[in-house]
Parts: sequence; C-alpha cells; structure tokens
Amino acid sequence: MVGGRLAQLETWVLLDHEAFEHNLLAAVGPTEWLEVSVGAIHGLSFSDAKWGLAAPLLQGKVLLAPPLSGGTPGIALALGVLAPTGSPPVVLSGWNAYGYLALTQNIADERVLIHANLGVAALLTGPERVTVVTAGVGTQVRLYRFVHAVGEVFAGDPFDPRRVAPSMQVGFRLILSDVVQVDGTAGAALANDDVHVPLGAAWWGTLGLRLVTPPLWRLEPR
Repeated sequence: MVGGRLAQLETWVLLDHEAFEHNLLAAVGPTEWLEVSVGAIHGLSFSDAKWGLAAPLLQGKVLLAPPLSGGTPGIALALGVLAPTGSPPVVLSGWNAYGYLALTQNIADERVLIHANLGVAALLTGPERVTVVTAGVGTQVRLYRFVHAVGEVFAGDPFDPRRVAPSMQVGFRLILSDVVQVDGTAGAALANDDVHVPLGAAWWGTLGLRLVTPPLWRLEPR
C-alpha cells in the first residue's frame, strides 16, 4: 500500500528470450486503507521486431488489516482490469480481469517479511477465454542497512492468464529512503506448459524503480 495522501510511480523493465518490456504503474492513496492505480505495458518483440502497447491497466487495492510486528499478518484485497486496447504483440485478445488476496507477515520489525497471495485471473472476451488460479509465496530479508534479498515461487500471471507455468525468481531490493527504492530479479519457469499458449518467459530479468511523493495534501485541523 502506498499510504494515505501519498502517490508513487513504479516503473520496471523486463528482458526475456522473447521480448523487452517496459511497465509503468502510478498509484495514489486517498486514505491509509485504499490505493488506486493506473498503468500501461509496452515493449518490443524480438521474433517479429514489432513494438506493442497494452493500456490502460486499472487496479484498486484495499487494506483489510495492517501487518503487526510479531503479530497478525496484514491482509489486502486487489482487483484489476486490463483493457484489450493497444497494439500487438503486447495487447491481449480480450478484457482481462483479476483479483487476489495478499497476506504479509512482519517479523522482527520488518527484518523479515513473508508474503503470500491467492487469486484468479480471467480473459473474459475474445477467442482465448481462459480462467486460471494465481498463487505465490515470497520473502524479503534485510541483509544490511538498506540492502534486502527477495525471493518468490509463484504460478499464474494476473496481467496475462495465458501464463500458468510454475516459476521462481530471486533478487535484491535497495530501500534507499522512504522516497526511493531500486530492485532487480532473475527468474525462470520451473516446468513446461502444454495447455495454454504462449508459455511466456522461460527465463527473465527485471530492473525496477519506485518513487514516492511527500504528502499531497494536509489534513485540516478540526
């Protein structure tokens, strides 16, 4: 969650054997418990040398319970939709809707974070209609000051229900301040997928940046 009265920009690039992809996601937190995001995906396909775009991506996230250090996990619910507008090969063939429940366990004042999510993603229209379950378990461990290690095992992609193969990724997160974070990952699929096509990336790498604004407005005294 971005936090009340704050806004953030998340941008990351992804490189795999099929394409180079750039993601943009801007979010604002009207309150501590609500986050609203809008984004877009664009990239270059290596096979046909075509640049594609998919937009807009709209997402809302509600914080149901905050994570307490050594206590109960935080719980959030996210719902989103990606419109079939843009240009191939990035754009999907129909409306994609997804939702997931996310849990975060805070251990030792955020020295260790355990994340888990479970949800559903579906292509609702077009010739490739499909519904899949998405799930993931990951962790973030503080190594030294602002340096953190991250890892995740997951199956399914909320942004593209055609990608269902179980996968894993490991990487780093540099929390330089409350304003700037940098992260990177390397990942690979753990199994082939003979049902839904395309399989997606057999391997990939990402590099991302997260920027958070100061409070956008002040609370008026009562």
